[in-house]
This record gives sequence, structure tokens and C-alpha cells, in this order.
Amino acid sequence: MIRLDLALTGQRGRRGRRAEEAGDQTLLPMAMYELGGARWSRGDLEGAEQHWRRSLQLAQQIGDERAQGHGFNGLAVLAICRGQPMEARRHLEQATAVFERLGMLGPLVVARANLIEVYADSGVLRKALTLADRTLSQSEEASFPQGIAIGKGWRSRVLVRLGRLDEAEREADQALAIVTRLEIRDDEAMIRSVRVEAALRARPPAEVLARIEALQQVLEIHDAERIANEVRGWQAATLAQLGRTDEAAAVLEDAVAPPAKSWPHVQVRTDLAVGRALAALGRPGPAREVLQRALGLAEANGFRYFQLVAHLELHRIADDASVRDRHHRVASGLARSLAANLPADEAARFLVHHDVA
Repeated sequence: MIRLDLALTGQRGRRGRRAEEAGDQTLLPMAMYELGGARWSRGDLEGAEQHWRRSLQLAQQIGDERAQGHGFNGLAVLAICRGQPMEARRHLEQATAVFERLGMLGPLVVARANLIEVYADSGVLRKALTLADRTLSQSEEASFPQGIAIGKGWRSRVLVRLGRLDEAEREADQALAIVTRLEIRDDEAMIRSVRVEAALRARPPAEVLARIEALQQVLEIHDAERIANEVRGWQAATLAQLGRTDEAAAVLEDAVAPPAKSWPHVQVRTDLAVGRALAALGRPGPAREVLQRALGLAEANGFRYFQLVAHLELHRIADDASVRDRHHRVASGLARSLAANLPADEAARFLVHHDVA
């Protein structure tokens, strides 16, 4: 889940007014950053970019490293929303370097969470796991509960993709206990979604459905990442497994059409979930259409992990042997490429998990 520094929530506009009243230029970089955050939260990416670039420029002029780190994180968030993972990665690596040097653990955890997501979606799973481990260990050393929860939550999501499902569930359960105690709703939504992802491969459908329903209750209050349609796709596929096909079809009616302003990485995940659900309902034609859209988005935005998943799903429902073989061949090549930098046992598990061993 992409994020800004939640410690700034409620500050929007205050620093700007204080800077104007006092004529203090040192307050302006963070004021611009906060105004950019307000624009971003309303979906105004152009307005957010204008304020964040101004914030970074001012911070560099006066040598405010803290504000520079926030500026880099803001620009990275924009790049993620626009499907530009390489630019996002560059900005986030700058932001994390600044915050780590300054010893600012809260903003560091936020920027690292964004960077882990970029790594994981791009298929750089070893770096994603290493960074999640590092975030978790530093947060534990500092007794920073939200950082522990975020570290465990992201570690769990990467472990799901690596096929380490039991371990992923343990981490997610521990993270969930922390965020429910602290009542951090946005983190709770992310962690509950990871628990569903793990359960989809390892738990009976009835248990999966219970986890989905618990997640949807949170999303009614807080869905900053706009994952409601992805979750509906999971729900429809699970209902189809339980033989409740009419209910599954009704759920899908609200999830098939892409939202007008969905972030690319969220839309890819949504299309994958909806495509699986359509296939589970015995509608291979519409499923192929949605999954091809997911593949196109993944290829256009450099999401190599999602390219792998899309090829695997298309392989399963192809109606032509040559097309089926092509999808499997491409998926096998992608899986081996993504596994190349993993330790040998991890690589073998990854290939088995994705049915290309």
C-alpha cells in the first residue's frame, strides 16, 4: 500500500500559515510537502507534483535534508500512481538513504514500505524480503510498534509470493494483532488483504470467505489503496468454489469494469482477481479478455511478477494448444528469471509454488 508519512496527518496548511506569518523560509519545504499530500489525497496528481517538486527545490536550496527525504518520497508516490516503477525506485532509494542517515525511523519505515512494494511488483523479491527484514529488525530494536507491524505485513506479502505460506500467515497474524490494538485502519486493511492472499492457496474456501468478509468490513471505513474490486474478485472466485455461483456472479457485476482512476499496480491486481473469478464461473472468454488487459498493464508498467501471474492464468484457460504452450513457455522463462537471484532452495520453492518447476 503506497503511503505518505502519517505523522504529518492533520498538519496540512498549518506550516504554510506559520511560514507566511513569520516570514520563515525554513518552514516552507514541509508546508509545500503537506499541501502536496492534500492534493494527492484528493486525486489531484498534477497539483501534488507541483507542490512536491517545489518542496524538494526549496529543501535543497536551504539544505533541509529532512524535507528532501519527504520530497523524494512524495515524487516516488506519484511515480507509483503513474506506473513508473524505475523512477519510483530511484526516488525511494534516495528517500530511504536520507532518512536512515538522519535516524528518522518513522519516515524511513514509510519510504521503505513503498520501496518494498516497488521491488515486489517488479519481481525483485530477494531485495524486497531483505528490506522487509531490515525494517522489522530496526523497528523491534527501537520498540516502534507500527514499524514492526508494517515490517511483518510486507514480509508476509513477499513470503506469499515466494510460496512460504505458513510463515507468511504467522507474520500476518502477529502484524494484525498489533494494528488492531493500535487501531491503525489503513495498515489493518493491507495486512488483512495479505491474510486473504495466503489463505487463497492454503485454506478451505469457507475460511477464505470469512477472512474476505472481515477485510471488507475494514474497507467500508478505510480503502486508501482502492482494493475493493480486487477483494470482490477474490470473493466471487471463493463463492464459485463453494458452489454459490449466483452470488459469485452478482459480486462480479460491481468489479468487472475498471474504475476511472485506478493506480496501475492496483488495477493489474484487480484484473487478475476478476479474471480468476470469471474462469471459476466457467466464463473463459470474458476471463481471457480481463487477463489480457492485466498482462498488457503489467508489461507496460514493468510489473514482471504480475506478468508471470497473468501468463499462468491465461495458460490455464487458453482454448488453443499453441496459445496455451506459448503462455506456459513465457511464464516458465519469467519464473526462472525472477528466481535467478534467490538462494537455491528459495528458487526451487518459488518455481513449485508457481507450477513451473
